[in-house]
Amino acid sequence: MDGEPEAVAYAHPVLIADDSATVDGLKTPLSNDGYRVRVATNGMAITGEISAGRSDLVTTDVWMPILDSGEIPRRLREWNPSRHP
Repeated sequence: MDGEPEAVAYAHPVLIADDSATVDGLKTPLSNDGYRVRVATNGMAITGEISAGRSDLVTTDVWMPILDSGEIPRRLREWNPSRHP
């Protein structure tokens, strides 16, 4: 060991943002800390993966095209109530 921490792949967060500044500002630090980050430009583009349980954390912009941050949790509860109480 050379004193550097080992890279660990932690969670599978999803970053949903409709502007590159938000994506750049969040994806790079999360990736550098060992998170595997997936990016979507609207909520509908990623809800299948979220609903199937392939994500541990979701970070979303408040005002999004197609499906915004207020609508995403509501839809997930409708689609899979046992997983998203």
